[in-house]
Amino acid sequence: MDKVYQNTAFRGKTLSVSHVLSLLGQRCGPFWYLHKTEGCCPMCDPGFSVSKNCTRVTATICSPCLAGKTFMNEPNGLSECLTCKSCDSGQGLMIKDKCTVTSDTVCNLHPGYYCVSYSGEGECIFGEKHQKCGPGQHVKTPGTKSANTVCEECPDGFYSTVGKNCTKWTNCAITGEEENEKGSTTKDVTCWRRSRARIGLVFPFVFIFFTLIACTLWWYLQTCRVYSRNPNNTPCPTPIPSVLQKITSESPECVCDFREINCVCRTCTNHDQE
Repeated sequence: MDKVYQNTAFRGKTLSVSHVLSLLGQRCGPFWYLHKTEGCCPMCDPGFSVSKNCTRVTATICSPCLAGKTFMNEPNGLSECLTCKSCDSGQGLMIKDKCTVTSDTVCNLHPGYYCVSYSGEGECIFGEKHQKCGPGQHVKTPGTKSANTVCEECPDGFYSTVGKNCTKWTNCAITGEEENEKGSTTKDVTCWRRSRARIGLVFPFVFIFFTLIACTLWWYLQTCRVYSRNPNNTPCPTPIPSVLQKITSESPECVCDFREINCVCRTCTNHDQE
């Protein structure tokens, strides 16, 4: 049975019987590789590649891989180290583990991405960003590394402005308000205090109206007091505003005392009307 040798043990030394047997058509053992002219040669260690094949009197000469650019992760008889894999950010990938002389780069998905394409070894080679739910929607199923986000429309009576969670419309009655504008799937109901708003609009007009009436009555009562003391030759008073014109527009003229709710009427003479 052939003895297994590491290539480091054969550098600069005479090869074993395995090399001779390979020339007679025998297969190479583990950690040996078959060269077409030189027979079985010892493999290079991980992190190395073959720089020069063995001969009948010398072992394989190996060269180290270039750190960060090439690697070799197992014993081999290859003339070149393997190229380190790149993680393309444009494909949704990022570096998880950097490449070393004995291991390849390990890529991972960017946060918020999911894989849409895999290599033969089951490693993700292309990812896409999770979709964002729009206004009027909510997240039904959050996205994972293997599946996209699933969105769903908000039900009636609920709304969403940023596409995350659906919120129930505000109930204006709870706050003692009234609904001003109906809500939708993208906006809430708007409320307002109708009673206060009406008072605010009507109060100034009511105040002005009653102030005018009070001033008119005060003026008329003052006028009536003056005329009740005047002699008959005192000129007749000028008719008062429209609310009282019906009383004073015809002869005989009436002078009223509203405190006792009675009127004293007299006929104006020609001298009074001049």
